[in-house]
Amino acid sequence: MPTRQEILDKLNNNPTEFTPAVLANVIKSRDYELTVADLYDLNNFPKETIVAVRSYLSDFENKKFDNAYHSGNPQDLSNFIKEFRNGRNVEEAKNYLKKLDDQIWNSIADSGQKSDFVQYKSDFPDGKHITDCVNILEDFDWYLTKKNDTVEAYSNYRITHPGVHDREVDSLIKNYEDKKTWENCQNKGTKGYREYLSKFPNGQFASEARVRIDNVSQKDRFIEKLRCNRNSETIYGIQKAVRENKISWGDVTDIYGETITEIIKDYEDSPVLPNSEIPDRLSGNGTEVYFWGIRGSGKTCALGTALSYINKKGLYSPLPCKGARYRDALKNLFKKNASLCVLPPATDEDQIHEMALTLKNPDKKINPDGRNTPFTFIDLPGELIQRAYELQGKTKDEVEQTLLNDLESGDNRFKNFNILLNYLKNRSRPKIHFFIFEHGSHDKTVEINQQQVEIPDCLQALMTVLKDLKVFSKSTVGIYLLMTKADRLPCDKEDRPEKAEEYFDEYFPSFKTNLEEVCKDSFIGDFCGITFSIGEVYAQQICKFDGEDTEKLLRKLFLKSKPESDKWWTKMLKG
Repeated sequence: MPTRQEILDKLNNNPTEFTPAVLANVIKSRDYELTVADLYDLNNFPKETIVAVRSYLSDFENKKFDNAYHSGNPQDLSNFIKEFRNGRNVEEAKNYLKKLDDQIWNSIADSGQKSDFVQYKSDFPDGKHITDCVNILEDFDWYLTKKNDTVEAYSNYRITHPGVHDREVDSLIKNYEDKKTWENCQNKGTKGYREYLSKFPNGQFASEARVRIDNVSQKDRFIEKLRCNRNSETIYGIQKAVRENKISWGDVTDIYGETITEIIKDYEDSPVLPNSEIPDRLSGNGTEVYFWGIRGSGKTCALGTALSYINKKGLYSPLPCKGARYRDALKNLFKKNASLCVLPPATDEDQIHEMALTLKNPDKKINPDGRNTPFTFIDLPGELIQRAYELQGKTKDEVEQTLLNDLESGDNRFKNFNILLNYLKNRSRPKIHFFIFEHGSHDKTVEINQQQVEIPDCLQALMTVLKDLKVFSKSTVGIYLLMTKADRLPCDKEDRPEKAEEYFDEYFPSFKTNLEEVCKDSFIGDFCGITFSIGEVYAQQICKFDGEDTEKLLRKLFLKSKPESDKWWTKMLKG
């Protein structure tokens, strides 16, 4: 009995060695393991002979196809396709095999059994999903971890596979927490969306959260605005919102607390600051302290909170002066409440307020006898800086002539400027100057003669005129830049002086340079910038005062001033 190879060799040498009928019987017998595919592999074997063999095998092929098809076994179908390469049932077998490929892959897609993927790889070595299958088998533990998709699963994977997929693990854990937080906030309304954004401000649902918050009721929008910025509305604005039922007093209490809410409820008008008679000559015999600032610079608020703080500490004693009523109104800002007050409005544009007083240095090492130091505070109106801007560009002689003409004509446009110059030209008492402006004022403007002028330009004009008129002399013992609202600086409290210096250099370079030159020419060695914050402010008008910066200001004043001397008879009695 010949072998399979011997039969194939004979057919290679003589294609007519066997008739088509004989070959068909040999194939059907399976005794020689010969297939139609073997005939295709022979060199130059006649195609018509193969067709004839296939004709004899037609029933046999149909039976083999039926068996493979109904078995549902991918390997049986693959063997049939291989055995009957161009048979009439091969195309149908291929289509069915593709269908099985998708069906079986879908059935194991959620499987946690490695053997299922091994079997797929065996059944479909060239299958549609073979690449995914191979990737899963190469890193099956990672596949199972992602399939479980829990923080615990990712954490365990990190422990058992250190250094593998670390970045992806971090990202997936974060995304998982992001998604869970979003799901949990759905039934909490606006509060839930705020909680989500506080934890994931740039999360995958952050945009949706913001849209939903924006679409809530008018009440929620108003409350949301107050929560985000407690100075977004004035006291009047909050009272109006309550009257119009946009919010309730309970909502206000939730945001501001009971004490501040009561102040908002009871508020009727800002504390009225009385006008002062402007003296031709200053009272008292102490150091003169000039406070310069554009309207809205925070000058009056800073002065008021400072005087009130000094009064509460028992460091203050009044002296007779023209501005006594104004001074007393400022110092009593905190009288009704130990820690909170309603801030005063800006002073009138044409008012110079003289405030004579004595202060006691609480430092017992420097002031062991507890003696008082006399001062005269001069609160200057913003219109003086505006008048200086009108004088810029004139020569010294032209400026003096303009001021003289105003004085003689009674026009009074520069009346306060002339009065101020009289104060400054008196060299008998030491003088300290604080130039005050708020953080963020560098890009603000003031209207002068129907023209919008930037604040840095106003201050520079002021400095030019003052230098030309030589108002700074040896009697000037201190010049300081004082930045109000310094709590808005983007830094920690201890870094504010450094950040303020950078702010001065960037936005007020010419003004600062001129002040430095004045200090150098007048031998004033303590020029510097000072940061000042009155404390926490609510509803733009209610202040919870912080005295730390006031104490810093006081130290500067005491450093440059001398306490009252004992009278000659007191010295004699002391021996």
